[in-house]
Amino acid sequence: MRIKVDLERCTGCRLCMSVCGLIHSPNGEANPSLSAIRVYFDPHSRKDIVLVCYQCQRAPCVAVCEVNALYLENGIVRFDSSACVGCEKCLEACPFNVIFPFPTEEKIIKCDLCVNHPIRYCETICPVQAISVIGLKKKG
Repeated sequence: MRIKVDLERCTGCRLCMSVCGLIHSPNGEANPSLSAIRVYFDPHSRKDIVLVCYQCQRAPCVAVCEVNALYLENGIVRFDSSACVGCEKCLEACPFNVIFPFPTEEKIIKCDLCVNHPIRYCETICPVQAISVIGLKKKG
């Protein structure tokens, strides 16, 4: 499973960043710098670029994590913030630059598909349905 963003639909509104930042905020504020999904405007292509974890099955970030703060579970690269020591080797190892430093702590921020939350907020809040989760098994 992973997040897929339809760049043809994406308007660059950054609501996904705001809600994700809120979910990761220790004090309950919508802080985009705490978001695991990032939207950037590329002046060369004049389009928005969306960065979010690809949930690699041969994840280089998991391979370099010496404290097992990053690990694969049910096809998702999970993150245990209590185990993270802030070495940032995973940031260097990620070929897609979709792991971000936590701005106020020696930790990282990466998409875990909101597995500890009842809904995937970035997908739900997107007003143009540009965000979806692919690889989900259908129920029933």
